[in-house]
Amino acid sequence: MRASRDAAPAGAAEAGAGCVLHGGWVPGEADGRFLMWAETAPGTRRRRAGEHPFQLRREQLADVLAEAWPHLFEAAGVASTRDSAWAVLPGDGVRPAPSLELQAELDEEIALVTCWAAW
Repeated sequence: MRASRDAAPAGAAEAGAGCVLHGGWVPGEADGRFLMWAETAPGTRRRRAGEHPFQLRREQLADVLAEAWPHLFEAAGVASTRDSAWAVLPGDGVRPAPSLELQAELDEEIALVTCWAAW
């Protein structure tokens, strides 16, 4: 189910345009949790120190998810939380490589992957 433009959070459509959604299950002390993140082509915004160069900020990700699936969390009976996590991703030693899906949208040469690092 897709939210109407009237019901969408301000800026969600712009933030989600061309984003690649990622997710993974992380086992934990209780039952674990499912983490989601998204990447998008770099724009003109300033990156924060230590920030992945292609990440969609969590506030924007929450807006994109709310627009795409407005009743997802209520219907499932689970609470969502905004959290931070580190991921080990391929890169060139200076920055992480964009996903293959995002590479198709970029107008730049992609550096050769030479290592894995936490972001």
